Amino acid sequence: KRQAAAVLWKEHPMTIQIPDLGDDFAYEAANEGNTRKGNAREAVVQAYPGVYLLIRQDTKNTDWTGDSKWGAIRIKEFVAPESNLRSIAVLHQPAKAVTAGSDYKISAEVVSPVSPDSVCLFTNRWSMWRPVPLAMKRTAGYTYELTIPGERMLPGNLNYTIAIYLNGKTLTFPANVEGIPTDWDYYSPADWSVPVEPKEQFITLLEACADVHTIETYMIKGAFALNAINTGASPEDKRILISARELKPENRIVVRSYIKEKIEGRLNDLPACKQLYVKTGEVTGIGDLEVGFVTTDGYTYQFETPVKANALLEIPLDKLVAGKTILRPAAYPTFLPDYFTPEIEIPFDIRKIEFLEITTKEGQSAEHPAFEIKSAWLK
Repeated sequence: KRQAAAVLWKEHPMTIQIPDLGDDFAYEAANEGNTRKGNAREAVVQAYPGVYLLIRQDTKNTDWTGDSKWGAIRIKEFVAPESNLRSIAVLHQPAKAVTAGSDYKISAEVVSPVSPDSVCLFTNRWSMWRPVPLAMKRTAGYTYELTIPGERMLPGNLNYTIAIYLNGKTLTFPANVEGIPTDWDYYSPADWSVPVEPKEQFITLLEACADVHTIETYMIKGAFALNAINTGASPEDKRILISARELKPENRIVVRSYIKEKIEGRLNDLPACKQLYVKTGEVTGIGDLEVGFVTTDGYTYQFETPVKANALLEIPLDKLVAGKTILRPAAYPTFLPDYFTPEIEIPFDIRKIEFLEITTKEGQSAEHPAFEIKSAWLK
């Protein structure tokens, strides 16, 4: 069985700033089995799981012990999951896309019972013949970082692995195998890959095959809406099918896709975008859609457009209009409103977009309404 979660107890520097305590206070453990004690330096202590008494420099502790009561508990009472991490874990999420010519900061959490001797990143961007190791710097806690300079970020795919050196052995991730990519007997093809896209290239927001599991579908004042993957005339022709049993005038089908991660690597290119494009597949029983974005402010900006089968919807970004924000997932209790109507006007800021939202317009009726979405992008 695979370990699903792990706990690691370890010392970390912690700054404690409390009025009247000062910066050079003493500390001593109060919980059972913990004998740590010492003096803070400029208000920084080496924190470890437990309960501690903090003692001002000019004060002697004569009244408080682990058995002293504070309210209904004794000070020494302390419960926490045992440390059970037995192997190295590397946590890293590559960017969905980055702009060619811009710096790319790679950050990874390297969690290990024993601190690594060193952490290196292997990438193909320094040599066309073989991966080159680059030292990653520990910046805080378990975090190691490295920045690939813009001159190395040419259009294409940036591929890389992270190697952990510890006690004469090496593990390379994401494969979690022994050795490094330059070893003659290194066998794993696994790596992290980031698309490096030209500044003028479109910014992908939605791809049917890749993003079907991230799609959220809701029905306003109705039962439910469904989503599934469909295939067209060829293997690469994928569509997300959105359907419902019935559409009444008071109903709305709501489709949302979280896109913030997709644009983070290309934020500087967003202001130059003028159009939102949505490519449709088959459409049944639906004549109009409202297409737009929900921002990090919780505001919704949409554009109403007629929809046809196998069409390319073109939405001018300067025509997006602020409207009601749909409150989905539904609030509880369920009699609360379906919408939030903003009272303060906030101009649309493309840098704040968080969700792509596509909804049916109110006032439409149909039996078994459905529409397909192939892709969406900004340009």
